[in-house]
Amino acid sequence: MIERLTIQNFQAHKNLTIDFDIGITSIVGSSDVGKSAIIRALKWICFNRPSGTSFIRHGQDMCSVTIDTDGHRITRKKEKTENSYAIEESVMKALGKDVPEAVQNILQVGTINFQDQHDAPFWFNLSAGEVSKNLNAIVDLSAMDKSNAYIAKEINSTKARADLLEEQQGAWKKTIQSLNVYRDIKTSLNSLNSLKTQHSTTAVNRASLSDLLEGVSLVGGRADRLNLALKSGAVCTRLGAVCVGVSQEREKLQKILIVIGEFQGILKAPQPSLVPVEGAFQCYTDTGKRMMSLQKGVALGEGIERTQQKLAEEIKQIEDTIQKTFKGRCPLCGKKMW
Repeated sequence: MIERLTIQNFQAHKNLTIDFDIGITSIVGSSDVGKSAIIRALKWICFNRPSGTSFIRHGQDMCSVTIDTDGHRITRKKEKTENSYAIEESVMKALGKDVPEAVQNILQVGTINFQDQHDAPFWFNLSAGEVSKNLNAIVDLSAMDKSNAYIAKEINSTKARADLLEEQQGAWKKTIQSLNVYRDIKTSLNSLNSLKTQHSTTAVNRASLSDLLEGVSLVGGRADRLNLALKSGAVCTRLGAVCVGVSQEREKLQKILIVIGEFQGILKAPQPSLVPVEGAFQCYTDTGKRMMSLQKGVALGEGIERTQQKLAEEIKQIEDTIQKTFKGRCPLCGKKMW
């Protein structure tokens, strides 16, 4: 509630103070004494209208209007070097055409609060829409209008977003359908990876098989040598038989030596005919040669026997290696080899 109005140098009023009553305050006076100027001063401080300096009293450099309301004092001042509002001692300048928000919050006054002398009866000449608008301004029904407008806007916006999402969903469905080919590609890639793994396993098995074939080839070569050794063994067997014959011949030679000894005794005697002795000597010579041949055969047989033993040891090592590598099973058919 406005409690007091103070006007200085505003139009007809040089210095005027009005104390308002709690109920109704009536301003009475003859024409052209400044009643309307009081209303203009109130509008000037409440709405910052009119602008300019034409309302400053003639011959003065400044004017001011002060309102005391609800424990606050608000002053509007205009002069050549200052254009300001003040709440108590707090001054606000560089106003432009607006009223400071702090002043509006204290005054709580709008155009609806003013009725000029020549205005039509209050609201009676207004349309239903204008009356509704003014009522909204008084009871703040505009908040409901704003809420309804906001809700309608949100509904439209949500519907638009829903339509957009539905459109995007359709596009995504088409995209997913088009991506089914990539699912088939993924299956093919899995199959390819499986084949790659099988290929790697096959390569390892191939390498193992190559090693096995190399070993088999080596064993084959050694088997050939073993066959040779076996043949040599047969020769040794025959040589053994020859050795037996040589032993027998040695016994015969010993007998011959005995005979030769007897012959030597005979030679000490008067020499008989040498023809029998020459025949015996020739037999002795032939027998010595045969004995030397038999000794060479025995030495060869002993060398073959050592070679046979060495080959048998190598074959045993190969068999052990194959047993450890393939655990006694053929890498091709899986059957036991021994």
